[in-house]
Amino acid sequence: MDLTSLNNSDTNETITKLIKKAIELGPVSAICIYPQFVSHSYDTLVKEAKINNINNQVSNINLATVINFPKGDGNIIDICSSISIAIANGAEEIDLVIPYKDIIKGEYETTALLVRAAKEACGDKAKLKVIIESGALQNEQQIRIASRICIENGADFIKTSTGKIKVGATVEAAEAMLSEIKNHYNKTGHWVGF
Repeated sequence: MDLTSLNNSDTNETITKLIKKAIELGPVSAICIYPQFVSHSYDTLVKEAKINNINNQVSNINLATVINFPKGDGNIIDICSSISIAIANGAEEIDLVIPYKDIIKGEYETTALLVRAAKEACGDKAKLKVIIESGALQNEQQIRIASRICIENGADFIKTSTGKIKVGATVEAAEAMLSEIKNHYNKTGHWVGF
């Protein structure tokens, strides 16, 4: 489970508190923050490891950052550049919001291109976790289509929502997404995370 702080009021100090909380919790899988805090977070994790002599525990906390967040309406070149910078600053997981409004309109190619380009930008240095914003999608079929596009184009994980719109994660969305993950596994033998 990730420990997240994606508030407009975040500062280096609030992110440092988040990191200390992550260490106290034992550790969490990742902390998820805005890109401008990745470098500070990396430095803080290294510092906390030395201070507390808990190098192994801290090394198990990944740094995740959001890209194309929360609206999913950026252009591919800027998104890939942001991914490269985040990875250079220490990000190990990229939480990418797809252009979910295109899915609603029945336009799928931009999403497929974006996920492929983002996966290439991540290379083997970062996991690609793709947020489909399931609460904005209008029905189960759109959730399944978005999930399938992301899975088939390189997502390491698919995620329900940004938490920034009225409807976030739902049981129904999770079931549809997990079903698509299982279908993909049955066809390819390759698991994608949720």
